[in-house]
Amino acid sequence: MPDLSEVVKILEEVEQIIKTSEVNEKDKELVQLILIKNMNIEAELYAKYLNGNSK
Repeated sequence: MPDLSEVVKILEEVEQIIKTSEVNEKDKELVQLILIKNMNIEAELYAKYLNGNSK
């Protein structure tokens, strides 16, 4: 099983990329995809947290 500390590192990298990126109209679909993926990740993580276990 992957180490969750690696996930934190990756998310910090993603956060930095987003903070330093300029988003324009042509990036709208990519931003939407990122938001959807983020919501899916959050939902999965909350479910695991609330259930106290993983799938």
